[in-house]
Amino acid sequence: MEVMVSWKIFLLTSGVMSGIYYLLLALVYHKDLKRDFGNAYQSKDNAKQSNGNKLASSLQANFFEEKEEFQQQTKPAYSQDTKVLVHEFVDELNAFMNQAGMEELGKERLKSSLKELLNKYPDLYQSGFRQEITSLIQVECEVNCKVHLDAGELALLW
Repeated sequence: MEVMVSWKIFLLTSGVMSGIYYLLLALVYHKDLKRDFGNAYQSKDNAKQSNGNKLASSLQANFFEEKEEFQQQTKPAYSQDTKVLVHEFVDELNAFMNQAGMEELGKERLKSSLKELLNKYPDLYQSGFRQEITSLIQVECEVNCKVHLDAGELALLW
């Protein structure tokens, strides 16, 4: 049995069925929806009138101010020379890793070449970027050369 349905009837039926579906969902989950979205429509004036909200806001503001002060105090100041040195090293490391990946260097040859490269930049050891550079070397070795260096091998490069 074939039934001919026009686009108009199809779209009308789909729209009505979707409407009924979402209406049923809203009726079943109305308490959850009210709990989750009810506070979103509360005006700012009502929120400011509540003493609990005032206390929470002041505590939160103090926390973020202290956090920003702590980050400013603990953030080391790097000189422009150090930043340039790190940038040059990263450029040279990327070029080397691309070449090593194409030549498929062995693990031992790769480690000795990386050690030579790091020896060209002795100031990097004390720069404060040692952790980041070590992580970069590890990722580049895995991505370009398909070689995994463990923490001990990475530490020996320096």
